[in-house]
Amino acid sequence: MAASDVFVLSSAWEGFGLVVAEAMACGRVVVATDCGGVREVVGDAGFLVPPRNAEALAEAMGRARRLSDDERENLGRAARQRVVEHFSLEATAERYLAVYRDDDLSDQQQLQGTK
Repeated sequence: MAASDVFVLSSAWEGFGLVVAEAMACGRVVVATDCGGVREVVGDAGFLVPPRNAEALAEAMGRARRLSDDERENLGRAARQRVVEHFSLEATAERYLAVYRDDDLSDQQQLQGTK
């Protein structure tokens, strides 16, 4: 995957879109169908097209292919940064900790009668 210029996902349905996140973590430009959780993964760091629309997919693939080296590098860097910020182990652990901290704070407030 790391040797490719562009990663294309043409699925009609997906769950989370793990393979898309993997491609983005490798700094690849992603062209993907907007199905399942793929939009959540890609955000604005790639190309999304409607599922089952071969014409739109081909158009987006062409746009990705026509990116300059600098544009491809910048989009790939943004893709990797998005995965690190939103889906890395550290980011996921921080979100879990925030939930527990919020629950703990909520419990303390209830005990003190301040909630």
